[in-house]
Amino acid sequence: MKHVFAISALIAAMGTSIVANADAINGVKGKDQKTLTVTAKIDAPTCDFDLNSGAGLDFGSIEPGSLKLHEIYQLPRKAISVAVTCDAKTMVQMTVQDTYLDTLRNSKRDGLPHPTRNQFGLVDASDPTKLFGSYVFFLGKITTSNKDGSTQNHGMSGFELGRTGEIFSTKTNEGTEPAIMLVGDGNVYAEKMEAVFNVEASFLPASKLDLGRDVNVVGETTFKMVYM
Repeated sequence: MKHVFAISALIAAMGTSIVANADAINGVKGKDQKTLTVTAKIDAPTCDFDLNSGAGLDFGSIEPGSLKLHEIYQLPRKAISVAVTCDAKTMVQMTVQDTYLDTLRNSKRDGLPHPTRNQFGLVDASDPTKLFGSYVFFLGKITTSNKDGSTQNHGMSGFELGRTGEIFSTKTNEGTEPAIMLVGDGNVYAEKMEAVFNVEASFLPASKLDLGRDVNVVGETTFKMVYM
């Protein structure tokens, strides 16, 4: 009987030990679980954007006799500048929106040069429903630079549209949604981006225009930058 008692006592002792460990696991005598919070902060870049030093683009006065009766009349190209300066290396994306896109798309363009998706509308300032012509932005150059003195020249591309030498006014087959223009292939980070675009304006044939009065012709384009 003593032998049997000894075994029973051992079993009881083991049982007590097991219960104690279970209490520890359940947090009765301590904690077995902690939560680690992982945080980080991405500082948005601070950038300054300059468009043509704040000036518009004026093609000046055009003599009616300069226009062609049945042909498109093209004006000499003029250059504009675009510059973005940031406090850290930044990727710059750009959209270019045409105020008079609806007039351009809804009017007969009578042979205006260049693909429709690259044209921006020129209208009668007193009646923006009357189309007088269009203009196109050709890339002159894009240069990026950094404070360490490094510089690089780039081309330009449209998101999902590939490499291009002209700004897209809309996405192909997607109504009037502005196309996203990218520096290079879109994976360029720099502290400063400088670009030159050559603007070519074209007028419809004189036979299609109301030239019996002075006409102020206007186009309006909004450049919007996205910094990433």
